[in-house]
Amino acid sequence: MWVKMKSLWHLWVHRFYKLIGVTRYKFTRYGVKAYNKKQVAAPSKENSREIEVDPAEVKLGFDGLNNRYTLAGVPIVKSPHFELEKLLEAGQPTESCDYVKRERTGSLDGRPCLFVSGESRRAAFERSKKQLLDGKYTPPCVFQIGSDIYAIDGKHRLAAAALLKKKIRCLCVKPEFILNDSYHKGLCDKMRKRAGDYSKNLELMERLSKAPR
Repeated sequence: MWVKMKSLWHLWVHRFYKLIGVTRYKFTRYGVKAYNKKQVAAPSKENSREIEVDPAEVKLGFDGLNNRYTLAGVPIVKSPHFELEKLLEAGQPTESCDYVKRERTGSLDGRPCLFVSGESRRAAFERSKKQLLDGKYTPPCVFQIGSDIYAIDGKHRLAAAALLKKKIRCLCVKPEFILNDSYHKGLCDKMRKRAGDYSKNLELMERLSKAPR
């Protein structure tokens, strides 16, 4: 009940900042959270290319979490997302897994705490699994630094594909797609105010800024 109430409170705060037209980045115990977050621009032919990857080789990208909680750089197959997909595939309970614990405390990614029912979670997994098996899915968005590939979104699709041991089509965006994005700019500006606590995310952004265009 407490998690549901807290999730609703964050939703109201988000709507308030949306109403007044302000984006607010806030430090929390786990990391930086953005209210009325500006949408990341959609990839296009000009700023991305389609690639096929082994999802087991993809790592998690920026998450705005501090060094204690961040998952930036963690391989998909060692992530809470993959653990969750394995449990869902096996029909086992998910309430006590790391993903759900992080989701409900706000230590999963840049979003505030969320409450998602077990039924909704299982339905989403089955839908994603069918789409992957049918080859009819939205390609996850990733970026590349050298031979390393990092996920921007579509982490559940990548985890499910890794579970199914299937290669997956992704949209690989150019560095400037992220570097010039208003959300990531605002996120980095906020993290730099406590650079020591957010060095893992900031170091990844620094590596991306030096990647070949």
